[in-house]
Amino acid sequence: MPDTVTANLMTIIVAAAIAVAVGLIIFSMVRSHKKSGPSCGPTCSCCPHAGACHHHISQDR
Repeated sequence: MPDTVTANLMTIIVAAAIAVAVGLIIFSMVRSHKKSGPSCGPTCSCCPHAGACHHHISQDR
């Protein structure tokens, strides 16, 4: 087993670095979303979920 770990040490390090980077990106996105709200932008016209968020806005523009 230790031979397998040493033979694949660079692969393990790269995989761990990618996992940490993805985790930090997700954490940053969640934190940003909680601070500022949805990330669709200031208008709902380009958001695919505009109909679910704002039922009172007409979608046939």
